[in-house]
Amino acid sequence: RGAVGSGGPGGNLPGTGALGGAGSSRSQGLDKKKRPVIRCKHVTFAPTGQGWAASTTEGVMVFTRDNGASFDPTDLGEDVTPSAARRALRHGDARLALLMALRLRGAEDDETLVAETLESTAPDAVASALRDFPASLLAPLLEAIAERVTQGPHAHLMLRWTRELCVAHGRAIHTAAHGGGGGAGALVGAAAGCDQRLLPALRRLARAFASLHDDLEQTAEASVFLLDYVCAAPSAVAEA
Repeated sequence: RGAVGSGGPGGNLPGTGALGGAGSSRSQGLDKKKRPVIRCKHVTFAPTGQGWAASTTEGVMVFTRDNGASFDPTDLGEDVTPSAARRALRHGDARLALLMALRLRGAEDDETLVAETLESTAPDAVASALRDFPASLLAPLLEAIAERVTQGPHAHLMLRWTRELCVAHGRAIHTAAHGGGGGAGALVGAAAGCDQRLLPALRRLARAFASLHDDLEQTAEASVFLLDYVCAAPSAVAEA
């Protein structure tokens, strides 16, 4: 093999110049590790603000932001069990019971723990249960409330949960509802750390309450004459 700088085999390519002296092998190693230059033709941001895609000379590249990993003390320890959640609920700690129930959601086949916690909490304790609530659990909580609206009998209590949730976490919910419009809105949503699961959960909750409203409206219209008769009829107490 020819030496570096010679014109023989293994030498420099024409027009590249000779490489020699101290550190020449290190320079060649750095050149080999240099990343290739990629030309980008177009960039599009996701409506959720949690990802974006780029059309490049190397193909389409998709980048996403993972908000699923967030630290919460209830993630640790072996004492996060259904029995511990029910014990906390009996002792009046609705917040701890709700946190455990949401963490254990899906572990039980019937998933009755979340429903039991939501429906067993006193209306006056709802606000304190949502104080300093982890943002990573807002979407599962909204999903659970929407499920109880459609399948449970406690419509007024679920309205109370929804109202207190909006009061305690209005900023995050507003960002999820209005920060995913694409472009600058998507960047605002991403900068605010908005959970991309919030918007679908909000839509499901809105559909659940809309369906409940339609059912109540149909029931009221079908019973309007009966209600008029009951209101107009003399009471048994007055006759006695």
